[in-house]
Amino acid sequence: MVMILGIEVPSLFECHVGKCNQSIIDQELDRYYARGIRYIFPVQAIDNAFGGAALFTNFYNIVNKEVNGTYFNLIPCEASGFSRNQVNFDGNFTQLQRITNQVVTGSETAPNYPPSDSGYCNSRGLTPLGEYLIRGLMRRGMFVDIDHMSAVMVRQVRQIAQAENYPLMSSHSGFIDLYESRAEHLRTSQDVESIRDTGGVIGPISHQKKFNEAYRNPDECPGSSRSFATVFRYLKGFFVAKDLPPAIAIGTDANGYALVLGPRFGDEACEGGSNSQANPVTYPFDSLDKNGYFTPLKTGDRTFDYNTEGLATVALLPEFTQDLGRTGMHKEDLTDFFNSAEQFIRAWEKIEAR
Repeated sequence: MVMILGIEVPSLFECHVGKCNQSIIDQELDRYYARGIRYIFPVQAIDNAFGGAALFTNFYNIVNKEVNGTYFNLIPCEASGFSRNQVNFDGNFTQLQRITNQVVTGSETAPNYPPSDSGYCNSRGLTPLGEYLIRGLMRRGMFVDIDHMSAVMVRQVRQIAQAENYPLMSSHSGFIDLYESRAEHLRTSQDVESIRDTGGVIGPISHQKKFNEAYRNPDECPGSSRSFATVFRYLKGFFVAKDLPPAIAIGTDANGYALVLGPRFGDEACEGGSNSQANPVTYPFDSLDKNGYFTPLKTGDRTFDYNTEGLATVALLPEFTQDLGRTGMHKEDLTDFFNSAEQFIRAWEKIEAR
């Protein structure tokens, strides 16, 4: 087992909007590189000195105000190629205003963004300091993750990476082509193509939301291993089109805040939707190398049931992979999935070779 150390924080190196300089960036990159850090998110959740953050929830707009002194500067998403935004930034921000009044200022009103047919996206892109950071990461052979970047910033970083033939990463992604709700924090087909063409790796987040009609199967089960299998097949098509081995991993994002993989059976199955599932995980089942087998996970007096609890703990990942084979992923797909670690090493080798 290998662990790659990384940093995913809102204000990397304490570089808030309007603060920081090139000297600080070089100093901090060298300091953390010496400590073994090799994986960096330039932005996360809110704007910083390096660029703009993708919109997720109203709450992040409050945090941006508290940290940077202003709310997000938004533009209609149609300028970024989106037909609508998952996050409701239209109207008078009733919910946001209530939270703002109670939690943050006590009196200040929330921003009022006029309605937009395409919803809103962050107008802030890659800053000059952000470009200096990106190129500094590349010089040192560190991974650049595009998740959490605004749509504007993602395009700018893609251009740099493609010009440098430098592998890009996306570690916990949803995909705009598949979802009913389209938002700038989701990866576009252009993003996937850029990651593929630069030799990077893409990690679909384990909990995938409800798909649109084009990708929804009659027995679809949002948030479960079945949905992950659908996403894997969608992404694999991009690599097959270029006769490349799929570089597709998994992003559990199991940090206490994000939703993790849900169950296909029981009261919480399929995010409360209709449940016509079959072929549950049964015990015992063989390990991949056939040199052992798995029985139900037990911790203390508690026995976990993956079928009704989903990925309640990372120790249930063997059940997850077993369930993938029961939800439509063929043996070839599973082999490609398990080969994602090798693809990550190849990306790292490409970076080191520079």
